[in-house]
Amino acid sequence: MFSLNKLEMKRAKLLILMLLCVLSGANVAKCDEIDSLLTVFDKNPTVEVANKLMNCFADKQITDSGIVFNSSVPADTLRKTVSFWTGEWYLATGRYDKSADYSLVALPLLQACGDKENERECLSVLAICYMRLANYDEAIKYGQLCNQIDRESGDPDRISASLNIIGSIYVSAKQSQQGLVYMQEALVHAEK
Repeated sequence: MFSLNKLEMKRAKLLILMLLCVLSGANVAKCDEIDSLLTVFDKNPTVEVANKLMNCFADKQITDSGIVFNSSVPADTLRKTVSFWTGEWYLATGRYDKSADYSLVALPLLQACGDKENERECLSVLAICYMRLANYDEAIKYGQLCNQIDRESGDPDRISASLNIIGSIYVSAKQSQQGLVYMQEALVHAEK
């Protein structure tokens, strides 16, 4: 059997700690780069900056694939897409207030162009953010709007997912019985 003496164990722990610091430093640098690009984009939304942001999001595997804008894309499309993915980015990095802020910018733009798929995702992000921020009334509101779109789609997996989000919100709000009702309904849809 393999065993380490105390000195070897300390060295192994130190090596692991150093690796974690190096890896987290790269992640912080990418966060800082995205924050800097967003500051520039918020002041002057250009295609060049939007493409740099989308490239960063693709590198961090936030987007499914690289999104590239051409020079003739309308400003609302830039703002809608960048805000949507920024909301996703901040959700993934646990910055829920910023995620909600950007998602609230994206939401009316998604609604205006009839993009139900991404509107649903945006509503889901808002529900989760507000749950994490302990603003349960807002979380429930966005969770129910998400579920409404899912029910209109008829997709049992999506219906189940949004019901689970609503159930989780109620559980987080210390209303376990109400949460259980939604989670049980989610199971019914998941089994379809």
